Amino acid sequence: MTITRTKNALSFDIYRKSTTTDIIIPYDSCHPSEQKLAAIWYYVNRMNTYDIDITNKQKELSTIKQIIQNNKYDTSILNEVQRSRKKQEKEQTNKKTKWARFTYVGKET
Repeated sequence: MTITRTKNALSFDIYRKSTTTDIIIPYDSCHPSEQKLAAIWYYVNRMNTYDIDITNKQKELSTIKQIIQNNKYDTSILNEVQRSRKKQEKEQTNKKTKWARFTYVGKET
């Protein structure tokens, strides 16, 4: 992550080394779909988790789209990943933790 200072605030951006390639598991590979989508999930999660401004987020989104296209994926898969990520976040916020009390009686507890 790179940090740049603007007039009154800090601006964050996702840093990529100059040796970084845009290679992930190709779409036409025989790997399971969960393994193929893992990198895309990671990129989307990183983009949404880091505190970056809208312009840097758009730049990162275009980079992710470019990586997806270079590895023979359909770019609509990005929308599906973002949609399912939002759905998971909503389910986690709605999920309440239930606690139970047990009285200690010995080894049976």
